[in-house]
Amino acid sequence: MVVGSGPGEASARLVLLQGVSLLRPEDAVFEAMLEGVDASAARRAASAAEDDQ
Repeated sequence: MVVGSGPGEASARLVLLQGVSLLRPEDAVFEAMLEGVDASAARRAASAAEDDQ
């Protein structure tokens, strides 16, 4: 579950057009989840790099 609406937060509104139906929703959700995990890992790595400086 994603909480918040700040920059970088996951949101279907950022990727889907209103009124558009997905042909393979399970695949789309899985891909979006992987993208979110990648983005989160990148933010953590950037934050850790800033802490090391």
